[in-house]
Amino acid sequence: MANVVDYLTWRGDIELTERPFNDVDNLVLATISYLDFGGIVPAPGEGSIALGKACQIILDETKGDVSQRVRSFAKLTDKFLVALAASRRFSTMMLHDYVDELDVDKSLQFSAVQIDVNEQFTYVSFRGTDSTLVGWREDFMLSFTVPEAQLRADAYLEKAIAEAHVQGRRVYVGGHSKGGNLAVYAALDCEETLRPYISCVWSNDGPGLAPEIMPKSPRSQLGYRYRRIVPAYDMVGIIFERADDPRIVVKSNVIGAGQHDPFTWQVNAFGMVTERDLTTESRLIKESIDTWIVGVPLDQRAAAVNQFFDALEAGGAKKMSEVMENRQAMTAVLNAMGDMDESTKELLLSFARVVVSKAADAAASKAQDAAETALKAAFDAVQEWRARQGRELESGIAGELKDTDKAAK
Repeated sequence: MANVVDYLTWRGDIELTERPFNDVDNLVLATISYLDFGGIVPAPGEGSIALGKACQIILDETKGDVSQRVRSFAKLTDKFLVALAASRRFSTMMLHDYVDELDVDKSLQFSAVQIDVNEQFTYVSFRGTDSTLVGWREDFMLSFTVPEAQLRADAYLEKAIAEAHVQGRRVYVGGHSKGGNLAVYAALDCEETLRPYISCVWSNDGPGLAPEIMPKSPRSQLGYRYRRIVPAYDMVGIIFERADDPRIVVKSNVIGAGQHDPFTWQVNAFGMVTERDLTTESRLIKESIDTWIVGVPLDQRAAAVNQFFDALEAGGAKKMSEVMENRQAMTAVLNAMGDMDESTKELLLSFARVVVSKAADAAASKAQDAAETALKAAFDAVQEWRARQGRELESGIAGELKDTDKAAK
């Protein structure tokens, strides 16, 4: 089961002139922003450094224990950095304009970096959050407020587009988790005169934007320049998902909430390995969240979110996976419901139903319906065929990006 590290091995010696930029290249650059480049990548206006050299400095400094420089739950390891440093495709890309801000008083955590992909494009990468319940709480707050991080992202992107345009470059924008949310918000809220210079915006399992905060949807404003990638067991990207949001569902090599980690996503040499749809559990969670949000007025949502996450943390859980994959932890959550709003209680009960459903599904897995098994096998066969037709897939993605470039010019 291959991930982005394997992709770097396969594609490491193939330059962008030979194979165009694709969704997996986006994922590589989106996850790069999870690295702490402080003291390595120059700040705005202070120059640039090659990606390969920056990775090698981290490897040398940490003696291989790169966790010291990783600001994420994602399994970003020394193998990823070694592969990047050795890659002809990525190592010569130039990093610059690194920012990393943390202000507890302002509830601000914001980090971004720019990567000059080639002479035509610059990728603006926004850092996301982790899978802790604290990070989840922030994801919910991001979706119906305009926090300082979104304002910072907006200003950062506008400056990046203006500078790239002067150099004859267009801009890709992306991020994972909260980083995907920041990428989309900044692209939608930037000056309209600058937006045409954005070639593509990727949200890699990022939460959406509440209609009350951003009435116009990303698809309506960006068209096919907006690409949204989520895992099959999605618990983040479904937050404030809109009816017209595109959805590329990627297969993961783990089960459950751990699929939020982009290093579990399966890829082949030509792109993402996709699933037909979200899992049943994910769809149930989405329906519950959608119903809950509709029933809570905007001015009451902050209190409702605090109630919800206070209950999730009641049993001592630190990560969403500890709640969603442990019936004892969920029991503690239900016991903590107390006097909370009925709509919030119902959401917690819906989460509990998912946990119970997962346990039942596991018990019944040996008796899985034969038709479903055959359908999955057929789908996998199609996936293998698509992999063999990789060049066609690549040219299709490249064509989409090229077409959106032409439409924007």
